[in-house]
Amino acid sequence: MPTAAKAHTPAGAEAFIRYFFDRLNLAWTSPNAEALKGLCVASSKSCAGYRDTAERLATDKQHYDSVPVELVSLVRVAPADGAEIYDTEAAQTASHIVDGHGVVIESFSRKLLHLAVYVRWGAQGWIVQDIKKAA
Repeated sequence: MPTAAKAHTPAGAEAFIRYFFDRLNLAWTSPNAEALKGLCVASSKSCAGYRDTAERLATDKQHYDSVPVELVSLVRVAPADGAEIYDTEAAQTASHIVDGHGVVIESFSRKLLHLAVYVRWGAQGWIVQDIKKAA
């Protein structure tokens, strides 16, 4: 984890969120669900879905052929219920899920995603509490 992401500051939370999305991209391009280990609270449904996708890709011997998600912007909204909330603009990139021979299984067009990312400070540092589609 980058040093900047270990700081208990708003800048540290932002660096952690960027790190999380880098690890998400690794989890889906490798594929390797372990890339997300320890980055989310156990109760996070969104993180469970991200891990499930990585596990399914690995089981099916498939992967994304390029980085599937790019962060466009992060804006700190306000703390609430012990979490820092970041209004996040991300882009699903134009990418493909391919098999071990490079055969395209599924294609994705570029699409902007508006997300609310909730992170909180814990005993081990920052952790994702939840990621939701923003209103």
